[in-house]
Amino acid sequence: MLFKALTLVFITIVSVSAAPDGTSDALNRRTYTQYCGEATWVPPKGSTPGYCKCPYEGQIYKQYSCDCPDAQTLKNRKCVNKCPDDSKYKPGSYGSWSCVCNDDGASWSASSGQCSCKSGKESVHGKCVDKCPGGTNRQGDGSCKCNDPKKELFKGSCVDKCLQYSTRQDNGSCKCQGDKDLVNGVCVDKCPQYSTRQSDGSCKCNGPNKEISKGACMNKCPKDTTRQTDGSCKCDDGSKELVKGVCVPTCPTGSTRQSDGSCKCTDDRQEIVKGACVHICPKDTTRQNDDSCKCDADDQEIVKNVCVPVCPKDSTRQEDDSCKCDAGGEEIIRNTCVPVCPKDSTRQQDDTCKCDEDNYEIIKNVCTPTCPDKSSRQEDDTCK
Repeated sequence: MLFKALTLVFITIVSVSAAPDGTSDALNRRTYTQYCGEATWVPPKGSTPGYCKCPYEGQIYKQYSCDCPDAQTLKNRKCVNKCPDDSKYKPGSYGSWSCVCNDDGASWSASSGQCSCKSGKESVHGKCVDKCPGGTNRQGDGSCKCNDPKKELFKGSCVDKCLQYSTRQDNGSCKCQGDKDLVNGVCVDKCPQYSTRQSDGSCKCNGPNKEISKGACMNKCPKDTTRQTDGSCKCDDGSKELVKGVCVPTCPTGSTRQSDGSCKCTDDRQEIVKGACVHICPKDTTRQNDDSCKCDADDQEIVKNVCVPVCPKDSTRQEDDSCKCDAGGEEIIRNTCVPVCPKDSTRQQDDTCKCDEDNYEIIKNVCTPTCPDKSSRQEDDTCK
């Protein structure tokens, strides 16, 4: 101690002698050193000026003294925080200080220098929380749960759980959700508009022809129909559909329902016959009982949707729609199959055949010379 005191006196004398202007921390121009008190002078180096360096890590030099910042203290040769990491430093008057814990549920102890949970609280996941009340257990997520599965925790006490579709109110009571009513101790859907709650708890539409579907009063499904899951009505017979409240046969393929409820073929050349779209009967024809079309005139038939005369007896309709006699040597004359005119003859206006050359006549379908005057044709076709 005596040596340290003599040393300080010596430094003081040197400092004073080195500072003729009376400034004790002035630079000694002869030695280019400065008095630093508790600190050590570090000479300038290059462009870095000299300075006073405190002996311990974190200390701040001020007027020959080295001290830790206000919120720190010297420990193990370095400045450390006075308060633990989970708190903040709070300076007081006349050099007093204290620590304020970050956790509102904890308090700082000057004796231990640590923050610990207050009375009635315990640390859960690094935070001070209220201890679980009696009859409850701490859960993995840190919450408290009543041991009785029919109860739940409310304001520190285990009370009966609220009903399904209800919520706990601030006063501890339970209230059904806004779209529910309490009926016979159960939260149920409110009755739809235009309906009334019945004594058995059900809802009934006020109108006699209404029923509840999809939470609304709707018209009852017509006869022979059933309500579907989407709320619509569907005919029980799969071959029928509901039109203006009545089940009617579905429109045939290729037709559409009209505004008057009837069905109409999409092709204007067709009409519905016995539940199917078929071609309309041609002009001058009538639909028969077997649904076929027949020309009104008995001597006509339908060919390519047009009424034309039927082919004569012993003739057949050809691919070009014409008629041809079945016998090869016949042709149709006035709707009758007759032999064709012989060679070298021509059909006349009266439908007979006449040889092209005068003085010839047709004998056994051959043009032969006529018999001379005063002679006649014999049975053997000779002239005599």
